[in-house]
Order: sequence, then structure tokens, then C-alpha cells
Amino acid sequence: MIKKYDLFYIFGIVIGLFIMNGIFKWLNILTYDQLLEMILGKPTILNGVIAITISGALIYLTIKGVPKLKKSL
Repeated sequence: MIKKYDLFYIFGIVIGLFIMNGIFKWLNILTYDQLLEMILGKPTILNGVIAITISGALIYLTIKGVPKLKKSL
């Protein structure tokens, strides 16, 4: 069963992928892919695997950490 805050995470990810990316480019602010390219260098297969691992870890920590933080407040 989907909990109410799970929908907020899904909508947040969709908004972050599509809407915020366009707004950041319009405001000339670095996007996540540009930041990873600056850190890891020219895109290669190994850098792609590292970027996916970092992104997955960030998403996992966000999904698991926010409800615990919310309960402590």
C-alpha cells in the first residue's frame, strides 16, 4: 500500500528531473549532470557507473532519512 508521503517523493523526483532542470539551465545554475561532469571528468563507462552509484545512494538516503527526521521533530 502506498503511503501519503511516498507520493510526495515520487512527485518530487519527477519535478526535480523535468521542471527544476529547465529552471536551473534558464537561470544559468549548474545542474546535477554538469556537477558530476566537473567532478568525474569526461564521461566514460566507469564514470557512468560511479555517477549512478552516487545518485542511487543519495536517493536512498533521502527516502530513508526524511521520515526518520520528520518523526524526531
